[in-house]
Amino acid sequence: MQGTDSAISEQDRMRAVRDARIREKLDTDHELYRVIDKKPGSGVYELLNSWGGQAAKVYGSVRRLKEITGF
Repeated sequence: MQGTDSAISEQDRMRAVRDARIREKLDTDHELYRVIDKKPGSGVYELLNSWGGQAAKVYGSVRRLKEITGF
C-alpha cells in the first residue's frame, strides 16, 4: 500500500511542476506581449533588448504567440 501512496504523491508532484512551468510560460508570454504592444513591428532582437529577458524565453514566447495569433 505504501508504494501506491508514494506513486500518487509522485504524480501530484509532477503535476505541480508541470503546472508551475505552464504558469511561468504564460507569465512570460503576457510580459512579452505587453512589450510588443508598446513597440509593434519590433524584431525578436529588439524585443529581447527592450524586455531584458533571456533569449530562449523570448524565442519560445514569440513562437507561442505566433501560434495563438496566426502571424
